[in-house]
Amino acid sequence: CESRVAYKLDWDAVEAVPTLPRDDAVVVVIPDASGEAERTVRSRFSRVTLGEPGTAPDYVVFGPGLDVDAAVKTAEKRVADLISVLKRFDSTTVVVLTRHVFPDTKRAVPNLAGAVLWGVCETARLERHARLVCVDVDTPGPLLTDSWLAHASEDALRVVDGVVQAQRIVPLDARLHGASRKWLNVPSEPGVVLVTGGTGALGLAV
Repeated sequence: CESRVAYKLDWDAVEAVPTLPRDDAVVVVIPDASGEAERTVRSRFSRVTLGEPGTAPDYVVFGPGLDVDAAVKTAEKRVADLISVLKRFDSTTVVVLTRHVFPDTKRAVPNLAGAVLWGVCETARLERHARLVCVDVDTPGPLLTDSWLAHASEDALRVVDGVVQAQRIVPLDARLHGASRKWLNVPSEPGVVLVTGGTGALGLAV
């Protein structure tokens, strides 16, 4: 029997590289209801505006994804607003902030409405030349801004218990290395699994 190893997309801690923003950097904030996005951005940048800027911005921070309680009711509007932002600022770095998209120690149930924003970004990256980064946090704070400033090469970041993590491809189970079993027979881990290509070999097997 052919030996194969199954892989998955997982999170791994990344070392922070202290990065100071340019003094003249212009940031546009699309605020969340709590004002967390605006507060954290203003703590790092001096030129911050809400809404349409007078000059071309260096960054646009989309904050409505932080409002977990209202996320389901306003999910459709948020998606429309995000798409509008991506079109208007096609050559500007856009940062999309969400909360609890991925289960963590503080919330076992994922924020599915926020996950929709991540899905939009995955598609939008294929059509954009400028950077588009998603940052998911368990608790709003300075890392809302510091995470994406310190990790300029990452387009997806997660902050859990004060630790910044980035997505990496890792073996589904290290014990399966060298195991003589087909990867389709590997028991799945608990959680939600998305299967694409439903009419292909994988879909038929499931």
